[in-house]
Amino acid sequence: METEHAAGYLVSIQTGRPQRLDFKGRCVSSAINKTPRSGAVPVRFRQVDGDFQAEPSVHGGPDKAVLMFSADRYPYWEDRLGIESRPGLFGENLTVAGLHEEIVCIGDKLRIGTALLEVTEPRQPCYKLGAWLKQPKLPLWVKETGYGGYYLRVLEEGAVEAGNSVELQRHPLQVTVKEAFDVFYDRSPGWSAKAERVLAVEALGADWRQALRKRFEKGAVVLPVELPEQA
Repeated sequence: METEHAAGYLVSIQTGRPQRLDFKGRCVSSAINKTPRSGAVPVRFRQVDGDFQAEPSVHGGPDKAVLMFSADRYPYWEDRLGIESRPGLFGENLTVAGLHEEIVCIGDKLRIGTALLEVTEPRQPCYKLGAWLKQPKLPLWVKETGYGGYYLRVLEEGAVEAGNSVELQRHPLQVTVKEAFDVFYDRSPGWSAKAERVLAVEALGADWRQALRKRFEKGAVVLPVELPEQA
């Protein structure tokens, strides 16, 4: 591992509870609507304190305890969606300055406040993100760009607060979140070598690892955007 260095700072913290969300005339449950938190907020091994999931089978847990999103991506989405952004709009728990998907690598460790976090896998959004922002094509646009954020596991519980610096300890293999995301949709002849590079990172989340291994078994096919909901 490389020595820790300041790579950005924590802009804001958000948590939420399941609420009703309209999707094509029917109600679904989602906790994507997050509320800003002030002061020091505890980060637990399975979630940010006060954050809940509508579908615990695909949300939260050790590999997806925290969802992080870079504020650097919001100007792009403001233009693409024609809306005014705010921290937490993409359903993230932690909004950071810098540290977007083309900078951060799977296995990187992030020290924020007294918590130590580890990058595990890209965020794979589903239809609920599009329903929340009233743009059904949004999951496909995230697929095109990879600008959806990423998940963290908690190595050391602690407290985080807006304004905290983010100290980054780089994983030696340096497989970016964007690279891990793009592998899902790669149909080129060299796909397997790229996938092997991602799978070599021991910190990769179990769901992502399993999905990539299934692709090895079935061949390089494009996965549907409606993977288990991670909105």
